[in-house]
Amino acid sequence: MKANNYFLKAGYVSLTAVETVEAEPGDYWTPWRIEMASIYQWHVYEAARDVARGMPERPHVLDVGCGYPIKLHRLLAPASASVTVVDQPTLAGRIAADFPELRFVPVDLERPDADLGARFELVICSDVLEHLLDPDPCVAFIKRHLAPGGVAVFSTPERDILRGRDCLRSPKPEHVREWNREEFVRYIESHGFRTLRSLLMPQACFTPEQLAACREAPPDSRDCFACHTLIAEPTAP
Repeated sequence: MKANNYFLKAGYVSLTAVETVEAEPGDYWTPWRIEMASIYQWHVYEAARDVARGMPERPHVLDVGCGYPIKLHRLLAPASASVTVVDQPTLAGRIAADFPELRFVPVDLERPDADLGARFELVICSDVLEHLLDPDPCVAFIKRHLAPGGVAVFSTPERDILRGRDCLRSPKPEHVREWNREEFVRYIESHGFRTLRSLLMPQACFTPEQLAACREAPPDSRDCFACHTLIAEPTAP
């Protein structure tokens, strides 16, 4: 275990097995998961799209741990100069067939030693870090591939809202660990990032009417606020 336990609270126990690595295509990315890819973290990609639209030029975008990149295709690709996606190699065939406009690079996110040969103005890592035994190399990979002045968009479940403040272990076997909002901010900032915005949003895709209703919801509403999105920039070297 890391000496700082990834900035998790005292007593929190991380799981010791990874449930998301595919031996063969379709082991993890089943038809059900592919369908859910168009529903969950939708608002994270909307936030990333808003970042892209606020940049002086259309950014080159990297999605780290892209999964089935339907949200990237619908929301970010139209606002981007180019889109590169990285994930486990078993996704290569499906992404090539369904999203030929995306550049796919197979990368082991536990040991992401690859140099992609480019730097990116916008890097997205949406609900990925909680799946990794050691997320440190992945965060370093993201920082290494940001262009000067670039922005990273991270997201992860907000543990206290999703599980309750007494949770000391992820009940979901696919999640090695889960952070609350303050812990995750400290963790990302420990890697040389500066927080620009820390947002709580729904995990699933909400209609505009549902989002409006969330403004009146209690701050611990699981439906409205269980996804933590952190928008950050690297600090000066």
